[in-house]
Amino acid sequence: MATANEVKDQIDGIDTLSVRNGVYTARRGFFYRHGKTSQHIVDKITWPFPTATIIDHGEVWKAFNGGAPVSKQSHWWVKFTL
Repeated sequence: MATANEVKDQIDGIDTLSVRNGVYTARRGFFYRHGKTSQHIVDKITWPFPTATIIDHGEVWKAFNGGAPVSKQSHWWVKFTL
């Protein structure tokens, strides 16, 4: 199994990537959506990893809190395995 840093280096446009029990969680923060959804992040993951199994993906809306980590702000997330 690849480390989170090795996988993150191959995926363009994500802010954070963590792995727990073989399940990777990618997050990309946003202030404005600009017409994008979490499917945009799924596409960015399946480009370098066409065999990735997408478990779930979605969107979290939070009030702006400057300086907070991505997981505590509005973001898209994708859970997947390789």
